[in-house]
Amino acid sequence: MAREGRTVNDAMIVKSDEDTGTASTEGKVTDSGSFEALGRRLTARIARLEARSRRCFRWRIVLFLLFIAILPLPVSVALRLPLLAATAVAFFTVASVHRRIDHGVARCRAWMKLKREQQARRDLDWEHLPPPAAGLFPAGHPFAGDIDLEGPASLHRLLDLSVSHRGSNLLASWLGTTLPDIDTITRRQKLVRALSPLRHFREHLRLAYDLVSAEKLDGDAFVAWLRGARIPSSVRVLLPVMSVLAAINVALFLLWGYDQLPPWFLLGVFVYGVLYFVFSHVREAFLAAAVQLDIELGRLKTVFRFLENYSYGEKDELRGLVAPFLDPRDKPSQHIRRILRDVVAAGLSMNPVMMVVLNLPLPWDFLFAARLERKRQALEERLPGWLDTLQQLEALQSLANFADLHPAYHFPEIRATSVSPRTADTVPPRSHGEDPATADNEAPLFAAEELGHPLIPHTNRVSNDFAIDRQGRVFLITGSNMSGKSTFLRTVGINIALAFAGGPVAARAMHTQLFRLSTCINISDSLREGVSYFYAEVRRLRELLEATKIVEAPPLLFLIDEIFKGTNNIERHVGAASYVEALAGGRGCGIVSTHDIDLTQLADRLPDVVNLHFREHIVDDRMVFDYHLRTGPCPTTNALTIMRLEGLPVPEQH
Repeated sequence: MAREGRTVNDAMIVKSDEDTGTASTEGKVTDSGSFEALGRRLTARIARLEARSRRCFRWRIVLFLLFIAILPLPVSVALRLPLLAATAVAFFTVASVHRRIDHGVARCRAWMKLKREQQARRDLDWEHLPPPAAGLFPAGHPFAGDIDLEGPASLHRLLDLSVSHRGSNLLASWLGTTLPDIDTITRRQKLVRALSPLRHFREHLRLAYDLVSAEKLDGDAFVAWLRGARIPSSVRVLLPVMSVLAAINVALFLLWGYDQLPPWFLLGVFVYGVLYFVFSHVREAFLAAAVQLDIELGRLKTVFRFLENYSYGEKDELRGLVAPFLDPRDKPSQHIRRILRDVVAAGLSMNPVMMVVLNLPLPWDFLFAARLERKRQALEERLPGWLDTLQQLEALQSLANFADLHPAYHFPEIRATSVSPRTADTVPPRSHGEDPATADNEAPLFAAEELGHPLIPHTNRVSNDFAIDRQGRVFLITGSNMSGKSTFLRTVGINIALAFAGGPVAARAMHTQLFRLSTCINISDSLREGVSYFYAEVRRLRELLEATKIVEAPPLLFLIDEIFKGTNNIERHVGAASYVEALAGGRGCGIVSTHDIDLTQLADRLPDVVNLHFREHIVDDRMVFDYHLRTGPCPTTNALTIMRLEGLPVPEQH
């Protein structure tokens, strides 16, 4: 039985500042034992910090009450003022320390959550992973639903480290690519290899974001809001008019104050106020934009500032990825900082008293509305590029983290598609397991050693060797119920998806040319559309067969589970035999699983059909499966045995 060669067994060193509770890591992610030790240390650390936080809270109350008590003391002003000043300084000093301690508590909690998630990704502990994303793949995707790319226990959920929806969606698009490109895959592989050791960068980027937000960053929604949040253009005309009126009012007020004029400024203030309230929608748009920018830019600023300030050293690939954040003349944080200054100005005007005080001597709201609109336009122009860079980095980091957590996995060797298809007339058939290089004097289209399913724990996983020597080859897999046929099909499919995304695969070695992947494994009834299981299967198989005839794209790799299981035995056999015969020798290759033992006879007359099987054996009235892929048709069946073992009335002779 072939299982994953070794587990991740790394050491973690946590260094904590005694006052703030900050933490950093050196080395690698923990195994389960050291993670438990880390958890105990962090829990104890949090308990100590929370005790200090409570003490600080009590001291703040004491100092506040002391300040109040000093006010009525019958002492001289010369003594009262120093006492009040000292109490105030002590209060704000304790408050500052209190904030640092509370931040330390939050940081320790976020750090422990992050490390627990990393451990869960390694151990396939779905309970401690973030909730799965939904709607990642369109309805009718040719393979995503069949090989568990999306869902509660899915590959995407296992991989996804993104802090933004954009990064999460980009990762899904890479996993679900229907037209792989060799240059793109090669470039991604190179970057993922380079990023894989950079665990400190990955974890601290995630930690920085988790401390300011519990939700993923919705960059697309923010960009859409920016494009629709234009402050009314009337502000460009209104601002100079209101500025002139404000200047006239100030002059009239001063002249009245020096008894040079009657209080004409009151008329000016009236006109000024009427214009202000007539165009109050400009102020409302300005304040609404300020509030939204404060929320969104606060989260963006954290991520962007981390990318700008990180010490990249000789990490050239990472530096190249984040280059837009490193231009000293156009750093994102500089733009955000300038915008947030205007947001602070908007916040001052939200208080009714301050609104009057600020807007009487000058058109405060219209002035900052015009400034904010110019900066909003600059942000609208630059933000999509920054988000594109961030999403590329996030998707690559997700694959790099997967590679780092599973050092036994390997990056596949991927070749461009063969120039012309091989046919049964030019290539003799070979038995499964025969060296394809010896048989055909060429590299196989697909070859994997110790190929396993990455969503099965390594303690339970059984790996198999598998190779496809030429186009037109159809591997017909038979076997009993629960023997591993469906899982093997998903194993091939999910590793192909990983390979073409640019990540490592759960195999000791893998070589493949480019394929378009198409599957027919999980077919669901669609009652709303009035489509039965069988009809849905027929439609999917028709689409798959048509896809094999496309010559402008890479050949098709198909994975079909329990072909035509939605109809009776006689029609299933006729239909399946005809379908396999249509696939054999065509512009595609793949695997078809079936319970129909009679279909194995196709190999006798079709040189492109190869029989493989899984089997089981009975031990102490219990079925035992070894999940090893073997050559030839399956010599056993187990349906009646299952019935008998579960107490159904099946004759013993069967």
